[in-house]
Amino acid sequence: MSLTRNIELCGIETCVDTVLEAEKDVFTDLELKRQTWTMPNVKADADIRNSEQIHACFSRIIALSLNLELPVGSFVRAFLEQEKQLPMSAKIGLINNIKDEEKHQIAFENILKAYSVTEKDCVTANNYRKLLVKDKTHPLIKSRDMETIIFIPLQTCLRYYGSQSLERLVGYISLDEIRHLNYNWELSEILGLGFNREFEDSLVSICQWCFEPLKNITLDSEFWIESTYQMREDGESENLINIMDYGIGVAPFEISNNNY
Repeated sequence: MSLTRNIELCGIETCVDTVLEAEKDVFTDLELKRQTWTMPNVKADADIRNSEQIHACFSRIIALSLNLELPVGSFVRAFLEQEKQLPMSAKIGLINNIKDEEKHQIAFENILKAYSVTEKDCVTANNYRKLLVKDKTHPLIKSRDMETIIFIPLQTCLRYYGSQSLERLVGYISLDEIRHLNYNWELSEILGLGFNREFEDSLVSICQWCFEPLKNITLDSEFWIESTYQMREDGESENLINIMDYGIGVAPFEISNNNY
């Protein structure tokens, strides 16, 4: 069921014209930079099948993602219904962020067709979902911290070890998540929302479970767990920036001269 059902109760139209008419602020800027993307088909990297550790890690990450994408959207929806005095520009962006989570859910369902997930990991991930849904932490903090501490490191791991098609798809998802973080942290500051260390501890423990299989391998569990702590404390990770900060070289004869 769509998380955006009956969202018109907020009195918001999510068309481009409304965005342009909204008060010019940080949220308007974020919305105007939103990128649409087409979901590519995902094929499994043959090397993954030969790496028992990476396969086990992917199984946990995908199972967890399938269980958490929609709950994050539901937390944002709960926040929207709870806070009535948000800037219109922020409301527009948050509704579109909820729609993003629904698209991400479909994306991970497609990833599941290429990369298998164990029944045991599905059960564990579902238990984690129940734990986080029941938690009484403020819904915006829940959404903000789950995307910061869990989604960014886990998605980076998929991109680093996965096939080219998986890297491309998860890269699109990660761009959405980074925009969501900008919304959530900006709103947290406006509303004076702080931190819930106990909730953060739970998220770190979940990440540790995901990365646990990575032993005696390039960028092992210690690297990824350290990256998770960096995201928790600073909202960014030097580890993750270093491995994902790359460019694609293009030969001169492959460059179009249309702009010259």
